[in-house]
Amino acid sequence: MDEKQSKLRQELASNLPHFTGTEEYHRLRYPWLRKDFLLTDGAKYLADKAGVIGGTAYWLIDIIASHQLNKKVAAQSFQTWRLYVNHVQAGEPDPERPRPTTVLAWKQRAQPNEALVTCDDGNGQILVTQEIPFADFALDEVNLYLTNDDVNGIVVMLPSEY
Repeated sequence: MDEKQSKLRQELASNLPHFTGTEEYHRLRYPWLRKDFLLTDGAKYLADKAGVIGGTAYWLIDIIASHQLNKKVAAQSFQTWRLYVNHVQAGEPDPERPRPTTVLAWKQRAQPNEALVTCDDGNGQILVTQEIPFADFALDEVNLYLTNDDVNGIVVMLPSEY
């Protein structure tokens, strides 16, 4: 890991836990969605800061938004989105906490900087997965929650903001 990524990783690890609730919702426009698509302050901070090379990680938010067209995903009013990024060489042991079988299988074959995005129903039932051939993201893993209702629209937030 280079110095820039290490510094960014420390900054994110230090700042992300401080987001609790939100003061403002940040609207993103996705013409294919018929609802408001909103980010909390914490989700916007993550999207603004977590990219190592380009600076931003809005590509992750775009993935989440695009999967809202999937009827199985859209039917869930609460969703847990997880991004796993392989920052180690393929075949190296990963001492992190246990993960779902789908993620373990991916980790065993993933090349450096490849990523996996999963969405589940909040109870561990995986609804969709998407492999990313190259991920410009500072952290090894991040979780986001999404709520979807007729009053607020679609809101993406950090778990600490729920």
